[in-house]
Amino acid sequence: TCDSVPPLAQVGVTKEERLDNLLRRAIACVRAGKPDLAVDIFSAMITIDPGNESAYLNRANAYLQTRQFSLGIADL
Repeated sequence: TCDSVPPLAQVGVTKEERLDNLLRRAIACVRAGKPDLAVDIFSAMITIDPGNESAYLNRANAYLQTRQFSLGIADL
């Protein structure tokens, strides 16, 4: 669902599982027409894994949907 940014840490959940859960939630936000929330979730993914190129690309696309072009370009 796309209602809020979940907490970054969860007990008993691996980093990979956490990133996968965040990715699914962010994509749901984009599809629901909530790119601002998707940006926040992709940013959370980047906090967890700063080398996650997919998170940067997806965040750039979400920034473009919010017309924040300079921020989107900075992520590319």
